Amino acid sequence: MSEVSNEKIFEALEGVRTQCTTLGADVHEKLAEQREQIRTVGAASDANAKAFREINERYESTTKEALDINRELLTRVVGLLEEDKKISGNAARLMLMSAESGMRSGGMQLYDVLTQSEEFKAYVERGMSGVSPPIKFHGRHRPFEHSHRSRRGGYAKRDEFYHGVSDLQGGDLGFNFPEIVDIALRMMRVADMIPWTPVNAGQVRYVEETVQDVLLGLLETTTGPGDTTITLKESAEGFFPGQEITFSDGTTKRTIDSIDFDTRVVTLTAAVGAVFPADSKVTSDTFSPTEKTKLNPFAKIALETKTSDIKDFRLMLAVPDSYLQDIPLLSGFLTNRMPLFMGMSKDQQILHGNPTVNSREIQGIGTAAGIQTYTQGTIDPDETEIDALRRAATLVALQFYLAEAFPIHPIDLANIEMQKADDGKYIYMDAPYRQDGIQRIWRMTPVETSAAKQGESLVGAYSVAVMGWDRMMSELRFLDQHEDYAARGLIAVRMIERLGLSVLRPQGICKTFFT
Repeated sequence: MSEVSNEKIFEALEGVRTQCTTLGADVHEKLAEQREQIRTVGAASDANAKAFREINERYESTTKEALDINRELLTRVVGLLEEDKKISGNAARLMLMSAESGMRSGGMQLYDVLTQSEEFKAYVERGMSGVSPPIKFHGRHRPFEHSHRSRRGGYAKRDEFYHGVSDLQGGDLGFNFPEIVDIALRMMRVADMIPWTPVNAGQVRYVEETVQDVLLGLLETTTGPGDTTITLKESAEGFFPGQEITFSDGTTKRTIDSIDFDTRVVTLTAAVGAVFPADSKVTSDTFSPTEKTKLNPFAKIALETKTSDIKDFRLMLAVPDSYLQDIPLLSGFLTNRMPLFMGMSKDQQILHGNPTVNSREIQGIGTAAGIQTYTQGTIDPDETEIDALRRAATLVALQFYLAEAFPIHPIDLANIEMQKADDGKYIYMDAPYRQDGIQRIWRMTPVETSAAKQGESLVGAYSVAVMGWDRMMSELRFLDQHEDYAARGLIAVRMIERLGLSVLRPQGICKTFFT
């Protein structure tokens, strides 16, 4: 390509752009075809699968062509700079090498990161003996979200959805995933639902918020069942006619008819219906403006300082030392199995960990004190699983939170998705999917995981109700001095993560039971 003109190179780049546009249109067409086939017959056709394989081959070919063109452009730019004496020859070559490395990094796999690291090279130079220095992966968990800028009609940049590996001997490198991924095929983990904060200690102090009263008043005198008026202590500011108020039992609700702000007497549209002693509280979710010079309305939030312990997640796998020379074989463990096993174990602990029963466990979401509960059929005996999820989301919303996601066992999700209408067609095959391809049920993201208990789910506002504490996300070591491994020709591959979890706002989570 070095002998063609610059104009030809730019024409080739335009051709690549056109190919990418065509590829995107073709993928959308086949995805729509696939969803229709699944909706009507329950499975996609072989022809549809073959079409996706052909599109993938075209994508790989287009990507290679684009890299070749960019490499040629970089070579020319560096040559011109060197020719113009703006930079030295060595600097020019280093710039070119760095640029090429940057282009390749998007396709690097985890085992590439390992084998090209200085730690691994030093390990090989020592004859693969002794304990290797730790190879650290500093990618941080992020909640599952993406920006409109990166989204392109159902596709998004990989680093919007996958945890990266950074600060590893020269650069920001990625896991073994293509640069562009189909959102509909993205597999979420429970850890993706919650935000993570880096910490540098083995124990974290945090504040738990348990009660929210937007407007709080106190009864001046005892109120009887037949009373249609109540007198508030100190001030009636913030209350207004038509407002619904809740008494201290949490279930008695009445509507205000009128208020005398001078005497602080509140007239209700109906009798109280129960006895409430003096100084018991009256609350509301809203308040009205306050007249100048009058007392401010009061709100109340119950806060409690607690601690969360950081725990070690350790996993060790024995492999023959010959695997270190067979990198493609080793990659299967490093990029697939070990992260899978670690992820499954973290999901189980995040959902169900109970340090009260076992001090080695982290605090799980489902075992936290103060979370709400709802059982299918409580309001309507004919409720289905999907009805129960909506009821739980309502309970979360009544506490001023927006339910975003829920982990669910594969069998429970299958029961929801396989419901059929009277005509035999699946009801929820297309409905739960938005235009961008991300699955939604009642505007919430279902996280299908075997770590969830069958018959249960945890509907919640995870971005505000839960916080993960990241002490050390991933450290990988190779050891050949474990027990008799050296004599048996084995290498121990050890992965360690250190993390903790806190439920900051328990009422933002609702444990849902299916019956």
